Amino acid sequence: MAEDKKEFDLTLRRLENFKFDAEFDGEKMPNLLFDEPSPIGEDEGPNAARVLGAAVGNCLSASLLFCLQKARVTVEDMQTEVHGIVSRNENNRLRVSALRVRISATIPPEDQGRVPPSQPSAPAAR
Repeated sequence: MAEDKKEFDLTLRRLENFKFDAEFDGEKMPNLLFDEPSPIGEDEGPNAARVLGAAVGNCLSASLLFCLQKARVTVEDMQTEVHGIVSRNENNRLRVSALRVRISATIPPEDQGRVPPSQPSAPAAR
C-alpha cells in the first residue's frame, strides 16, 4: 500500500510577554494570535489548550461530515461543542486532562432513517 503523507510547516514568533503569532504555510491562512489567560497573559487570543480543543473538535466534526457525505446523507447544519478541563498532574504541572466533544448535526427527515440513532451522552461537566 502506498504511503499517503502530507507535510505542513508553521512558525511561532513571540511578540511580547506570552503572546505568540502563529504563521501557517498556506497562502490563504490567516495568522493566529496565541495568548495566555490573565494573570499570566492578557487574554488577547486563545491559549494552546483552547486551540487543542478546537483542533480535536474540528477533526471529529470533519471526519463525521466526510463519512455522512460519503454515505450521501445531507447535512443541513452541524455544531460542535468542546468542553476542556485543565488540571494539575502528579508533578503539579498544568495539563489538559479531558476534552469532551458533542457534535450535533441537522439531517433532513428523508435521510434520518439512513443514520444510526445517536447515543445518549452524559452532559459535559462544568
